[in-house]
Amino acid sequence: MIRKHQTLLNAANFLLDVALIFIAYLLAVWVRLGILAKAPFNMMELLEPHYLLAALAYACALGIVYVMLRLYGSFRFSHGWQEMMTLAVANGIGSLAIGSVLFLFRVTDFSRLVIALFYLFSTGFVIGKRVILRAILEHYRSLGYNYRTLLVVGASEHACAYMRHVQENPQYGYKLLGYIASVPSQTTKETYLGNYEEFHKRIATRTVDQVVFSIRRTETDELGAMIASCGRY
Repeated sequence: MIRKHQTLLNAANFLLDVALIFIAYLLAVWVRLGILAKAPFNMMELLEPHYLLAALAYACALGIVYVMLRLYGSFRFSHGWQEMMTLAVANGIGSLAIGSVLFLFRVTDFSRLVIALFYLFSTGFVIGKRVILRAILEHYRSLGYNYRTLLVVGASEHACAYMRHVQENPQYGYKLLGYIASVPSQTTKETYLGNYEEFHKRIATRTVDQVVFSIRRTETDELGAMIASCGRY
């Protein structure tokens, strides 16, 4: 169910990006010809085929670039600033590439100022949308909605630190079920769900969305069977 919802969210995110990029190009043309040129310009001219075709070409091309850069997915642990930098670079490269194609094939009148304005508008629109989307998702996750159930395997120092970090950051959208280890840990207050034999039973209930392994080197004999169980269910 969560994967289905994530797929729908990714599709909606992609379509919204394409729509914003499409609008950004038309806005860039309007600012260039209707405001900066200080000449009469009828906004209905933006509906002419050569403007719409250029806008559609930019929108689809940048949308495909975003997909190739894997910019559609969960925002739980990805860093916002990295995403913004990637979008800015992708928009810059994409704008220059599509602008060159349009210029070479004379699809529409080429204007370097339009390309510059388009880059600014499209980058601002897409980044602004993603900032708002992140804020909305983090708010709902902090309220206990749109979460994934998480099971930690192991009671190492790293495992305990990881569980503490997840519990301290509910905006990530993870609900910690507890941990499974050979013996209970004395350094964490999280729920101990049993030894490694209980892992297979817990996975079989299909109530676990994600598993994090952090076991000691002396316990790696159990790792293969547990990973196989994850793949089975």
